[in-house]
Amino acid sequence: MNTTLKRLAIAGLVSLLLTALVILPVGAQSEEQIRELVLAALTTDPEFVGWIDQYPDFDSDVYQIDGDIWQADFYNDENRDEWIGYGQVDIASVEVTEAFAPRPLDAETYQAQLPKVEIVVLNDPEVLARLGDPLLWDQYTDFNRWDQVWEVYFVRGIEAVNVSVYSNENGRMTVEGIYNPNDLARNDEIQAARDEAIGLAYSGEGIDVALEGYDDWTTYVEQVEDTRWSVSFNAGDQELYFALVDVETDEVLMTQVGGE
Repeated sequence: MNTTLKRLAIAGLVSLLLTALVILPVGAQSEEQIRELVLAALTTDPEFVGWIDQYPDFDSDVYQIDGDIWQADFYNDENRDEWIGYGQVDIASVEVTEAFAPRPLDAETYQAQLPKVEIVVLNDPEVLARLGDPLLWDQYTDFNRWDQVWEVYFVRGIEAVNVSVYSNENGRMTVEGIYNPNDLARNDEIQAARDEAIGLAYSGEGIDVALEGYDDWTTYVEQVEDTRWSVSFNAGDQELYFALVDVETDEVLMTQVGGE
């Protein structure tokens, strides 16, 4: 059977499946039937047609979001090395309410848009103010299929500037963001250290007793030294628990229950 006939046959089977499942009231459908309905609706949606069939061994998670809205997350295969999209379906109306597949641009569109992107970026006043002379920077341009934007990356020594460009459905391009990726990396490092500090403090001795009966406590985190952080668990103005931790050695150095 050729590819076209095979796709038509699959589409026909999917249509029959959707019809059969819709006949059943939502409350009468089992979770497995709902799963089949969600997958059938999404795999025949325009967002996934021509994309999902590139992954014949795709794997998925299907789960309820809210009421009749169910979501499916798709992965390339059972090893889940690559996330390949998601979608949401209203199982009462069998309507796809949201869908996204991280498709790359086709080769023709890529080649057509590439020079336009670079023209837009190199004529943007804010970009030029950041760069000074663009010829002094190394430049790399590519399409980010995950965020569906073009990215132009400028590097000079340890300095870097990243420019994101969005192309709308009419092909009009606009600079969407200009940032220093090194700053973002540093912010990510700080956030990771903060999260680790809270996790370490939460493992400290006596914290379960200190927080017992309090559902609305808040954490206050402060960097004391390079790798040492203080973490306070507060309910309003009352400090319930305090810990000093070291995120490099994964140690809780000191703890204090509020009021001691």
